[in-house]
Amino acid sequence: MFKLIQCTENTYCLKCFANTGVYHLGNGEVILIDSCDHKKSYTDLDAQLEERGWRVKLIINTHAHVDHIFGDRFFKEKYGCEVCSSRIESHMTDISDIEGRIYFNAVPINRKNNYFFKPVSTFSKPLSDVTLPEGFEILPLPGHTFDMIGVKTPDDVWFLGDAVLSKGTFESYKLPFFFDVNESIKTQKMLTGLKGKLFVPSHSPACEDIAPLALYNADCLEKLKDYFLSISGGRTVEEIFVLCCKELDLKFGMDQFGKLIFTVKCFLQALIEDGKLTADINDYRLVYRVIK
Repeated sequence: MFKLIQCTENTYCLKCFANTGVYHLGNGEVILIDSCDHKKSYTDLDAQLEERGWRVKLIINTHAHVDHIFGDRFFKEKYGCEVCSSRIESHMTDISDIEGRIYFNAVPINRKNNYFFKPVSTFSKPLSDVTLPEGFEILPLPGHTFDMIGVKTPDDVWFLGDAVLSKGTFESYKLPFFFDVNESIKTQKMLTGLKGKLFVPSHSPACEDIAPLALYNADCLEKLKDYFLSISGGRTVEEIFVLCCKELDLKFGMDQFGKLIFTVKCFLQALIEDGKLTADINDYRLVYRVIK
């Protein structure tokens, strides 16, 4: 069983693939921060809530990726709880395949069997339509998705979504997903000054000081930008993608293909924003060129 761990007096965390926050309001009701990544994790969480006699009152989604909202519908149907997200992410949770269409620039291939693009449709409300209990704080964390947020509980525990990833994630995936690379770097540098009692990234253990991991993430993204600059001159997106897959020895199936090629485009866009790369159409192909 995925075990519910007490972090502070009223804040708990279910440690699973995508760490899920639980805040006990003191009256038998809890607020979830995200809702687990899989049926096993959300059913384990629910069993432990039932053991304590707790009910879910509200779910706050940090962002709309399926490994963070997989249990939304289950808890909503069982407890009648509200679900809320930031404005753009609330739309992403409601339109089941919009994310896949973005990554593929079309209807996603193999969408029926693709974990990342499963229809979740939780019909979450924008945060602006929900009154949060006193002491909760919302922090914009741009970069990983359109409109990701961090959530601080009243006893000073920050849940940071995917603003920072573990060292193991970078080592294993080599090219993890970031929607806006330069905004991600800004967010990670901002987090080095964030105050709190405890910090809980979704894919890394909780820690009392988030600065070292945030700086590590920013450094990894800068190094990846340098790498893409070194291989982009005179090449198309497809050529850059194939080369980086071979050189980084990336292994993936159809589930991850769309997200990976989208991520490559995001790094190229970051270099264009930096004034280090440009692109033009040559013989019906979009070709990237290094600015000397």
